[in-house]
Amino acid sequence: MAAAAGILRRPAAWGLAWVLLAGIISWYMLGQFRPRAEGPAARWPNPGAEVEPVGELIGPAAVIQEVVPESDGLIGVGVVLSTGGRSDLPGEVIIRLKANPGYEEDLAVYRRPLSEVKDGELLTMKFGPLSGVAGRRLFLVVGTVGAGRGQTITALRTRADVYPQGRLFVNGQPTPGDLIFALQYPRDLPAIWATLTGSRAGLLAPALVVAYVAAVFGALGFLTGLYE
Repeated sequence: MAAAAGILRRPAAWGLAWVLLAGIISWYMLGQFRPRAEGPAARWPNPGAEVEPVGELIGPAAVIQEVVPESDGLIGVGVVLSTGGRSDLPGEVIIRLKANPGYEEDLAVYRRPLSEVKDGELLTMKFGPLSGVAGRRLFLVVGTVGAGRGQTITALRTRADVYPQGRLFVNGQPTPGDLIFALQYPRDLPAIWATLTGSRAGLLAPALVVAYVAAVFGALGFLTGLYE
C-alpha cells in the first residue's frame, strides 16, 4: 500500500494516467464516426436473429437479395460469408449491386479470391456515394466463378423475415428469411453533431477535453522533473 501511495504521489504517474484516459476516450469517440449501417448485419457478429447457411454458392448469381436504401449516399455493401474454415478454395466470390438483376450493367462490383475470404467475415465492397437510390429497390447479387460442389463458400441468412423491404432468392427460388448483409452510409454533419451531443458521447466530449489538458500538464510536469 505504501509503495502504491508513493507512486500515486508522483506527477509523472498521474500524467501517464491522464494520457491513458484520453486515449481510451478518443478511441471510443472515433468509433462513433464509423459509417452508419442498416440491414441484418448492421451489428455483426450479433445479428439478433437465428441464422443458417443458404447452401453452396455456385454460379455468378447464386443468391439475390432485394435491398431498399433508406437514404442517398450509399457507400458500401457488406455480406457475411462462411468458408467452413477452409483457406484452399479455388475460384472467386463476386458481389454485385444492380438496378435490375436482368441488366448487364452493375452499379458496383467486387471480386475476391475464395482463398482470401475469412470464415464469418463481413466482406464489404466500397464505392463512391450513390445518389438517387433512396427508396429504390436494388438487387444485391452474390455468386462465385471457378468454384464447384464441395469446393466453394456459403452465405448466411436469417430464418425469420427481419428485412421486410426486400425478398431473398437462392438459385432463383424465393427463400424464407433474409441474407445477412449491411448497407453503409457516411455520417453527415447533423449525425456527427448528434453523436457529440448525445447522451453518451456528449458526456465524453468535455471529459476528453479535461483529460487532454490534464495529460499535457502531466507531461510537462514529468519533463520538468527530468531537468531538476
